[in-house]
Amino acid sequence: QVDYAFAAARAMPDLVVGITMLAPEDDPTSQKYFPDHMAILDEAMRKACRAHADDPANVPPPPRMMLHAGELTIEYATYESMTDRISETIATGHASRIGHGTAIMWEDDVYGTLKRMRDCNIALEFWPSRAERILKVEKDRHPFPLYWSANVPVVVATDDEGVARSNLTLEFAKAAQWFDLSYGELKWLALNSLEYSFLPGESYFTGGDFNRPRPAAAAVAERSEQAPMQARLLNSLAAFERQMLGVMDDFGW
Repeated sequence: QVDYAFAAARAMPDLVVGITMLAPEDDPTSQKYFPDHMAILDEAMRKACRAHADDPANVPPPPRMMLHAGELTIEYATYESMTDRISETIATGHASRIGHGTAIMWEDDVYGTLKRMRDCNIALEFWPSRAERILKVEKDRHPFPLYWSANVPVVVATDDEGVARSNLTLEFAKAAQWFDLSYGELKWLALNSLEYSFLPGESYFTGGDFNRPRPAAAAVAERSEQAPMQARLLNSLAAFERQMLGVMDDFGW
């Protein structure tokens, strides 16, 4: 399956922008063969990188990886199996984004892992409803504040809307309720979703700072798929804010 996915990414780079692998991490197969699964991904990624380096004109760069990591608690797994799930998924599995990350506090090197995620712009996908329903982790039991305070990029997502019976609006509302997030923090999370997406092209912003558009942001938007989406989101947020200010004026707030 991994070989097929990488072959598809190489043959259709405009259609395949990322690869993911999905399975319950507490499943006996996942527990037993985790090192082997990571080794398979490592070899596939290294092979793709070598091919691109040898013939960059004809071989596209390797696809980005999004992997579940640390979707575990002590109720579902042994302590020993949670000490390196996130760090190894990043180091050996080459993940550009990780899903869940709930078991971060069980890692052998908690702060080293957080630092690597921050420095390498490896985003955490935060799925409130999924964590609540699958792992029974909610509110102050969730490590979201740890990632947030460590400046790890966090994006709010829904995982499987059909299974979770949720949507993105409800996930943002739940995140705001759990952690008393301000409008500015919710806005930053929304902008993160595009900044750390797998959309090709340069970002509209400098260094992931949404207060610093690039000096030639308009020119960047012309040659990037990511930048126009970010500019559109900025315009939508500005229109929403103007509308809300009008409502507040009407009510004398």
